[in-house]
Amino acid sequence: MSNTFITSADETCNLDLKQTGHTLITSASGKGKSIFTERAKRAARASGRLFVDVKAYRDENGSGLGPYEYEIAKRYSEGLAGHLPRALRKKRYTISSPVAYTEAPSRRSKHLVRTTNGIVLNRELVHQAKEELESISGIRLNQPQLVELMVENGIDKKLAEFGEAETQIREMLADALARKLVGRPWPTYGEESDAGDFYIHLARTAQNFGYTVSNC
Repeated sequence: MSNTFITSADETCNLDLKQTGHTLITSASGKGKSIFTERAKRAARASGRLFVDVKAYRDENGSGLGPYEYEIAKRYSEGLAGHLPRALRKKRYTISSPVAYTEAPSRRSKHLVRTTNGIVLNRELVHQAKEELESISGIRLNQPQLVELMVENGIDKKLAEFGEAETQIREMLADALARKLVGRPWPTYGEESDAGDFYIHLARTAQNFGYTVSNC
């Protein structure tokens, strides 16, 4: 289906982007509400579309945006990737965005991971958790393996809550890994006498699970 691109001079062109008829509107940045934007909003809503005002999201904390419109504006403005919520996937919408916002800064780019617990994490945070676990255990899990371990122990919820993967998350991951592989918690400082046997058993079992052991 053709997509209509509209300029601030009301010139239009149609391009087939293999989408579902969404309309992308671009205009120059400026203060206040432009007549063009207000006209586009009325036209979109009159035709049953959502109106996603990216400028309103960025400059006015989403003033005037509905819940669905806010979610799409947030993803477009911050360069978020990943699947849209199920309720949004079949909706038609018009995006109004100043040209200056069409390229989100690289620091805003986030690829999302949604766990089976319904927790949404960005991939960088998951990567940090993976690195922290390897630093304490010498065992490297790939992303699906790590997410599975977190989901099984509710650590994905804690990671989303804390927003960082150091200290508590690292210890929780190590303990969960030890219980999964060898059926016992991660050794504490008072259990150093049998730590050598523990690490050997852990490494061998980790390989049987298909995990990568860095010292092997």
